[in-house]
Amino acid sequence: MTSQRIRYRKQQKSKKRVNRQVVKKEKRVARKEGRDKPKRNFFQNTAKYFQSVWGELKKVYWPSRRELVAYTMVVITAVVFVAALIWVADIILSKLLSLLLTLRL
Repeated sequence: MTSQRIRYRKQQKSKKRVNRQVVKKEKRVARKEGRDKPKRNFFQNTAKYFQSVWGELKKVYWPSRRELVAYTMVVITAVVFVAALIWVADIILSKLLSLLLTLRL
């Protein structure tokens, strides 16, 4: 390469370094500027949180006692049914396995 090309490339690299440094400084300044906001107090944040929770709880549909009993019975019945299916499947598989082990040649 010629000496002019080498000088040109060195100049370009140094310009890139300078640009990167300027960008980094601008980012630091931007971050510091965002910190000028006054920090909220812990208790203010906590109070605001519970106010929003209370507001959301007001929106919730709460079932009546009759609906609650009906839903509970449906869940209990489904759990008992699935447990019985698993129990029956376990008994059948254990009998099949014991039968296979006794038929060993």
